[in-house]
Amino acid sequence: MSSQSLESTIEEKDLKYHEHIGRGGSGEVFRGTWTSKDCGDTEVALKKIFRDKDKNLEEQFGNEINFLRRLQHPNIIKYYGHVIIPTYVVIVTEYAAKGSLYDYLKTQSQLPDDLKKKWRIQAAKGIRYLQELNILHRDIKSPNFFITAEDDLKLGDFGIAKILTTTTSTQTDRGTIQWQAPEVFKENQLSLKADIFALGVVLWELETCEVPYKEFQDGNHLMFAIGSNDIRPDIPESCSPRLCILIQQCWDKDRTKRPHIDAVVSRLCDINDETEEEVKQESGIADSGKETFGSKYPVSYDIMMIDKVKGGFDISLSSLSSLYSASICAAYRAQVLAWGAFFVQVRINYKG
Repeated sequence: MSSQSLESTIEEKDLKYHEHIGRGGSGEVFRGTWTSKDCGDTEVALKKIFRDKDKNLEEQFGNEINFLRRLQHPNIIKYYGHVIIPTYVVIVTEYAAKGSLYDYLKTQSQLPDDLKKKWRIQAAKGIRYLQELNILHRDIKSPNFFITAEDDLKLGDFGIAKILTTTTSTQTDRGTIQWQAPEVFKENQLSLKADIFALGVVLWELETCEVPYKEFQDGNHLMFAIGSNDIRPDIPESCSPRLCILIQQCWDKDRTKRPHIDAVVSRLCDINDETEEEVKQESGIADSGKETFGSKYPVSYDIMMIDKVKGGFDISLSSLSSLYSASICAAYRAQVLAWGAFFVQVRINYKG
């Protein structure tokens, strides 16, 4: 939808610009104040695009308005309205006082456990809401998650979002390489599972406070590494075993093996409820010194990608092999080997 087909819903005289707070591929952002008759003064973010600079950006602007005006969720940036005049257009949205997740993580060496748990769930719930509406964001990444003054995480920037009816061609807008699924630049195909892949990278960022693939300086080399060589960021040994497995499954090169978003949210809730002792047991380093397979759920709950929505059952010896060879914590590899030994019995039990 082009901005030319839209009419202003907010008058420019009711907006006051303050400091410049960001610049991205789709415009500049300012902190501002919106004065309305109903609510008085509201602190807002003002995203501004000059219309004579880039017609593609103007098209993205119209697309973003089209999505934002219909979305209402605690983990999606709230839309207030927009201004359209001959020289520029402005989207007026909720102001996130602590900026983007990407910028925040650069200031941290490690997040407190309570924040990690909170933001993992909030990121996943924001994406779940979109996928319930069959919306593919296409640019899930830490720079597009924003932190409010209350430390809530919210997803924004819907400039290249798309409603999916089937798996479709990517056309030209693809998002950012570090968070992109292999099929996006290998097969020119889009599905909701592309956003699951990107979520896996964001979960890794929350665990490490690092920039993904920072060792790659060339975009073409990075695309080849992700798409053809199956390169993924190293997961630290401090990561809980359950979370290790979930991240690995989210960024699996085969989109059909990535978990449904409902399963991701459910499993993140389970991970958040784990006690320190359970994490030690699942890592094979419990105080008794004996390796165990987890106490709260059978370990196969994690490796089979049980999909509650589809009622599916997805496990194979090859998937176990890929888990072993992937960059999961070293202490967990011995357990992957052990899982293979009782693979057949576990499969029979779950089918029964």
